Amino acid sequence: MADAWGRRDLAVLVSGGLSGTAAGSHAAGTLIELARILKGWNWTLYAVFLVPFARVKV
Repeated sequence: MADAWGRRDLAVLVSGGLSGTAAGSHAAGTLIELARILKGWNWTLYAVFLVPFARVKV
């Protein structure tokens, strides 16, 4: 499936594994700002991966 997305520079994983409240409160704003910065650098993002209960090994 990744081939269908074309070239991408960065994958982002969001999880509430340590604090679902923190992820819910800050993920969207952080991703919006990150996407804005990366656009200025001509970087592209994969879709954002949401992984419930993820911890360090993911």
